[in-house]
Amino acid sequence: MIKCTGNCRICGRCRGFGIGEEQVKRKAAIADTGKKFETDGRKGLGVAFDIGTTTVAGMLWDMEKAELLGTDTEANPQSFAGGDVISRISFCIKSEENQQKLREALAECLNLIIRRLCAGADADPDEIVRCVLCGNTTMSHIFAGFPVKSLSCAPFNSAYEGTLKMTGEEAMLEISRYGEVILMPGIGGHVGGDITAGVLACRMEEMQGLNLMIDIGTNGELVLSHDGRLCACSSAAGPAFEGASISCGMRAEKGAVETVGIKDGELFFRTVGGSPARGICGSGLIDAAASMVEAGILEESGRMNASSEDGEREFVILIRETGEKISLTQKDIRELQYAKGAIESSVKILLKEAGKTVEDLDNVFVAGAFGNYIDIGNSVKIGLLPAVDMDKIKPVGNTASEGAAMALLSDKELARAESIAKATEHIELADNPEFQNTYIQSLALKEYS
Repeated sequence: MIKCTGNCRICGRCRGFGIGEEQVKRKAAIADTGKKFETDGRKGLGVAFDIGTTTVAGMLWDMEKAELLGTDTEANPQSFAGGDVISRISFCIKSEENQQKLREALAECLNLIIRRLCAGADADPDEIVRCVLCGNTTMSHIFAGFPVKSLSCAPFNSAYEGTLKMTGEEAMLEISRYGEVILMPGIGGHVGGDITAGVLACRMEEMQGLNLMIDIGTNGELVLSHDGRLCACSSAAGPAFEGASISCGMRAEKGAVETVGIKDGELFFRTVGGSPARGICGSGLIDAAASMVEAGILEESGRMNASSEDGEREFVILIRETGEKISLTQKDIRELQYAKGAIESSVKILLKEAGKTVEDLDNVFVAGAFGNYIDIGNSVKIGLLPAVDMDKIKPVGNTASEGAAMALLSDKELARAESIAKATEHIELADNPEFQNTYIQSLALKEYS
């Protein structure tokens, strides 16, 4: 018997990976904290963008008052070329025309957000005199028009270094003709300006002890700070957490199964918005796997013991009146293992480089909107997050947007971001002789320490 726990919490923020159409346009999570931002008192409006592979987020600011006037999001329109950066890099390499198509699609998306933000604030886009953007390395290259071929193979060198400054016309943005556009500096390889912004927002460069930031995405990025020393790496986690490679997967929008559990032998689930179930999103996938392992339906090796009437291994969450099923297959579980294995192995390599272990961690920051909605306990159970005291694991929201806003409002903060990017040591996992074995060992669905 399947029970539904009822309506989910509604807060108007991003529902996991990929913001659904039902999102309420409202002040961003960073505004809810009451955090005050330093400002240079620059007159005029400014906009900060986080260019994600799946979602583009923008924030409009009165820069003189450091007042947030509005936030908006839009699905990244480059998805026609693939759901992950590797697919889009491959698309771009085929021809210059292809890359220009992706660049123009992104510019159109950014301008759409600008127009909506200004309409909501009763302002004119021409009043925007400064724009700061951050994104992963691939998104940054496409935005700025740099070739991405160097990102397709080791040593994954960027085509440019440091902070990139452009005019609005060069960036194809509909802002003041006198406006400046600033692309935040990346760290190296596939660790881009969004991670630099995240480190800036968390002040990791100032922290004592051992602190880890994990940004879980198609390209999982991690930063470890050890008494101020910073090192970072990236690992291709794939799109499982976004639902793209899951048979019944979907983005976290209305009807997505976001929570799954098994109690007293009975399955229960909850959907986004309390709507009829249409598929399963990343948080539901994590919950389901953890619950299945605990119930003995799924072995730590990933082998599924449940099977359907036709003998195929699958875990059925719901059968609709039409006979259609929402279920997880053996292949879906493997996709989850590949994704979480990439994150876990990256954590282990970073810690080994620092001569430390999981037990030495003082804080684990889970960056990105996804971290606000996953069940931390279940994430630890399957090995997505390290097994530390629960109070050490802290969802910190969209730190990329926060860091971009900080750099927008203050040249001092932008200079800090530049220092962070230069000082952070980039660990290239492809060159690490232990990575492959560590990755294979990290596929097991169990806690790690």
